[in-house]
Amino acid sequence: MEWKIKRGDQEFTCGSADTLRQWAGEGRIQREDYVFNPVMEKWLYAKDTAEIQSCFSKKETAKQASRLNGLGLAFGISGIVLSMVPMLMPLGGLLFLIGLVLTVAYYVKRP
Repeated sequence: MEWKIKRGDQEFTCGSADTLRQWAGEGRIQREDYVFNPVMEKWLYAKDTAEIQSCFSKKETAKQASRLNGLGLAFGISGIVLSMVPMLMPLGGLLFLIGLVLTVAYYVKRP
């Protein structure tokens, strides 16, 4: 059975589901590409194709974790800077605490 992948005007084939998973893991297949499932005889978005769905969820989880880390750093640094101003010390402490929570969430969520 031959799988087909379509991106825009380009169309290419893949010999097996294993190769399809490998290509998705390498990033050669994108979430928005179309994949023809030879068993179902149907075109699906790659992100909705059961054989490779997990490849995209791992990448998405990594992106979300990376955003959390960036936010954690931004809040943490802002908190430290604001803590140096006597009248803004409570706000600085709060921002630092938020940054710390976001950073911990990053380490929990990262793949």
